[in-house]
Amino acid sequence: MAASRTDRTPGSGNWSPSVTEPGRAADSTVISKGLLTSLGTAKLANIVLEACLRHEDVSENALDAIAKSGLRAGGPGQGHAGEPLMVGNCEAMKKVLRAIRRLAVTDAPVLITGESGTGKELTALAIHERSRYSEGPFVTVNCGGLPASLIATELFGHEKGAFTGAGGRRTGHIEAAEGGTLFLDEVGDLPLELQGNFLRFLEEKTIERVGSIKPIKVDARILAATNVDLEEALAAGRFRRDLFFRLDVLRIRMPPLRERRDDIEILTRYFIQQTCQEMNCAERQVVGRAIDALKSHAWPGNIRELISKVRRAVVMAEGEMLDMADFELDYPSAADAAATPQSPPRPEPEPAPAPDTAGLSAVRADAEQRAIVGALERNHYNVSAAANELGVSRTTMYKRMSGYGIEH
Repeated sequence: MAASRTDRTPGSGNWSPSVTEPGRAADSTVISKGLLTSLGTAKLANIVLEACLRHEDVSENALDAIAKSGLRAGGPGQGHAGEPLMVGNCEAMKKVLRAIRRLAVTDAPVLITGESGTGKELTALAIHERSRYSEGPFVTVNCGGLPASLIATELFGHEKGAFTGAGGRRTGHIEAAEGGTLFLDEVGDLPLELQGNFLRFLEEKTIERVGSIKPIKVDARILAATNVDLEEALAAGRFRRDLFFRLDVLRIRMPPLRERRDDIEILTRYFIQQTCQEMNCAERQVVGRAIDALKSHAWPGNIRELISKVRRAVVMAEGEMLDMADFELDYPSAADAAATPQSPPRPEPEPAPAPDTAGLSAVRADAEQRAIVGALERNHYNVSAAANELGVSRTTMYKRMSGYGIEH
């Protein structure tokens, strides 16, 4: 990227930032005093940032300076110490973390793409926590999880008497995100008939509740995620082209777990530690061949599948050493082994002293009961949801509950 100043003549007050890409002519926009006056410094700062952030050669030092100086729409930037933990050291994740850092300093919409279970919402939360909206709410809307008949009122709210059963005024998710971030998960599932309303909000920053014609101003950062190819949805007529280009200002691609094999060991150990802390049990260890098998697995469910396997292994394991059977994994096939980058042989952990079988059984039973009760409480005693969280079948869940005398 190259930025150049125009020749100045006394009193001209013009500055022209130009961006040059290989094989393309430079785009130049002259920023005059009149333009500065009409748009304001904050708006212009955001326009310049959006242009700059599309280019990889913006230095990290420049980003730090932007964050510290407050050069973003709305005023001074504020750091935030409560950023969500994102585990990973592979190059693909380093690229994601760099992108989060870059995109947090602008107010432009960000489209986060990637397969289901890759951590798109966690990435959106990380952007929110680094942005000027970090002190405001982080509101998540699952566009695919709402009935078509309710999504308009869920997003925009409604007035009393707007329809049968509307006994009072209701604030929608967009309005609830005032001063914070609105995260639209599975945005490709947004009904076509509502896409025009949402486009208007993006362009004008105003909404109208269902049953009202009074515009309501809303200041919120917009982040969206999708696990489908929106270009295909455009071609099929399921997604508006103008809305796509308004959302796809800046983009982050979340890598699937099969592209992060170097991170699988650190992720596995992290989730084991996290699960053991939740269950208040002794931390489990994992043998080297189990790590090798985990690295060879295809991971169609990505991080979500890994978490499920770890939870199941910790809950169901007979001892403190987790082996391949605990993760319900087979030995890697010859093809898998050839496709998986080989690590140097790792020493197996020293065998523990012969355990007190009766004592271990009691500890395991106590930990298992705690895990089941915890999962039920987190899922409001929905047995199917709790079983899914623990990675066991509904039938197994009922058997375990019956064995421990847990009612639902």
